[in-house]
Amino acid sequence: MNIGISWEELLEQKTRFLSDYYLTDKQFDEIIEELLAHPRSPLSGLQYIIPANSPFSEFRYGREFSGQPDVNTINLNDNRDTECQIRHWRKATTAGSNDEIIEPLKELFKSYWKEELRTESAGMIDIKRSTEANAIAEATLKYHFGNNQICSLLFCDLDNFGQVNTKYSHSEGDRIIKEFGAIIENIF
Repeated sequence: MNIGISWEELLEQKTRFLSDYYLTDKQFDEIIEELLAHPRSPLSGLQYIIPANSPFSEFRYGREFSGQPDVNTINLNDNRDTECQIRHWRKATTAGSNDEIIEPLKELFKSYWKEELRTESAGMIDIKRSTEANAIAEATLKYHFGNNQICSLLFCDLDNFGQVNTKYSHSEGDRIIKEFGAIIENIF
């Protein structure tokens, strides 16, 4: 970790990095840990929670700390019909207000989650329909290959799915795609 930069600069740097690449849940947790470990971090704990609405499972990123956290939310504009809860524990010695810290913490999560690239039906990132999503996928592969890291990308297409929509209706087709997306998310 580079302790020569301020915590705010590190947070901004990590937010930009998350905007440029797709990362795993584990990698996002590592970034949160790096932010919490910074000597001038104003936080003792940071956690992002997306509650479970069927058929999805709850997502938890980061780590808790003892005591009562400050809680804020981010509306997720995907098919979860829920909000991401941001729980953060400020160090007692930290000056400033929560308003100064919450917006950058929201941006950190938004950079990771990339809600604007997620499909309405499955809630997953669709590189087939978005040039930006495709470019990020290519950058992610180049980044990992350039650093001699193992990287996998799953791309799937449900062949002849239009027949399901025709036979059972678009709302039933959307339900099936949503459940398929949840199964894929739960595997990884």
